[in-house]
This record gives sequence, structure tokens and C-alpha cells, in this order.
Amino acid sequence: MRFFALPAAIKFFSSCMRAEPATADLEVTLETADGLSVPADIYLPKGTVFGTIFSIHGMTPEAWRDPRLTAVNRAFAKIGFRTISPYVDSIANLRIRTSQVDEVAKLVEASLDQVAGVEPFGVFSVSFSGAITLLACARQELASRISGILALGTFADPERCFEYLFDSDDDYGRMIGLANSYEFQYFDNHPIAKGLYRAALDNFYEDLPNEIDQYVSTLESSQVALLHSLLYDPQVRRHTWAKHQPKATELLKSLTVDTELLRPIAGRITLIHG
Repeated sequence: MRFFALPAAIKFFSSCMRAEPATADLEVTLETADGLSVPADIYLPKGTVFGTIFSIHGMTPEAWRDPRLTAVNRAFAKIGFRTISPYVDSIANLRIRTSQVDEVAKLVEASLDQVAGVEPFGVFSVSFSGAITLLACARQELASRISGILALGTFADPERCFEYLFDSDDDYGRMIGLANSYEFQYFDNHPIAKGLYRAALDNFYEDLPNEIDQYVSTLESSQVALLHSLLYDPQVRRHTWAKHQPKATELLKSLTVDTELLRPIAGRITLIHG
């Protein structure tokens, strides 16, 4: 896609910084090739349409309606780009799954076929969704149809990101990583994983009543002690990760973005670190 001219860039950034919440112009349903119906929001330019942008949310419970993303989507529309932003249930529920690559690929394809015009088609993704989206767009059926990709804070090497999160100050990301590692090792909705997901939500929604307090009342005392240690003791987190890592590596390697995998993509790819 073409570089923004300076006036358009100023308009884009000023729109991103506005205080009022941005709302979509249309609420639609994308019909994927495998028969799924997925809600999506569309933001429309008021004048000339220069292209379409597929904008996918990161791991936030507010998903495609997260105010940070809606502001960017509205800003894209302000400078002439029809923007479509779908809801991805598993990502909104803070899960990491190999199936998400296929899911996002089908959403990109549905957006190309059902929303986009003949203009260039670009992709914008943030955080963990960046790696998922890059892998999806590299698929043979999509690669030649993508004019450009901008990925912000891409988790291109998930295993290294996990290693970093367990010792970082990113409480929200650390809880999500721990919760998923429990599900990789054992099973979905493992009691400890459920507690960690609730702790992540409490961290996200700081002004709402704590979900974790109510949940721990349903656990056995040994589970409560383990959950507390995982939240507050770095050594316990490290020991737990060492136990879970071999199995987690199998899944995370399949979500790692190798530059060779991206060569089929026709358009420019821009990665901006977090």
C-alpha cells in the first residue's frame, strides 16, 4: 500500500487520540467457507475509498470493540480506507490455539470476497494476533491477494515470548501465558487455568468486582495455595513452566513466524515492536 502523505498521517494520528469512543458505521456478519457466521464491524470513509483494511483485535476481552482498536479503525476510515474488524471468539477468550490460523485465514478470505472492492487490501493486527495473521495471510489462497500488512507488537516467536512473560512486569500477559500452558499440559478449562484467566480479567477490568475472589471459594485448599503461588512467586512460575514447556513447545513452534514462510505474500510487511 502507498505511504500516507503528511496531511493524511496527521489526520490519522489526531483521530486516534480523540477522547470520544469510535463506533462502527455497519454491523455485519461474515460467512466463512466452512459455514461459520462471524460478527464484524465496518468503518466507512466519507469520501474516496483507497482500499480495504482487515483489522483484527488482540487478546482483550473487549475484542473488536476495544476502544483502542476502534479508535484506530475509525482513523483508517478517516483517511480513506474501508475497515472491517471481525470478532474472534477464542482470541477474545484469551486462548492460544493452532486452529486460530485457519480461523483467521477464513475471515480474511470472507472479507476479501464479501466486503472488499477492487482496491488494495491490507491487514492490520496487534499483539498475539500479529503472528496468527501473518501465518494466515501466507497461505497460498491468500498470499497473492494481500497488498500490505502492518503488525504491531507481533508475537513472532511465541515460545520466547512465554519465557519473557514469566519474569516480566506484564501481569496480564503472564497470567494468560500461565493459563494457556496449563491447558496445553492437561486439558481445556483446567481449574487452575480458569483461576488464572479470571485473574487476568481482574487485571484488565480494574474497576469491577474481582472474579478471582468468588472463584477461589469453589476450589480445594491445595488448589488455592497453588494458584496464589503462581500469581505471586516467580520461582513457582518458573518450575511450572519448566514442567509444561516440552508439550507447549510442540504447539508454540507451529505458531512461530519464520521469514521464509512469509515470502509468498505479495505486499509489503511492516512489523513494529511493542
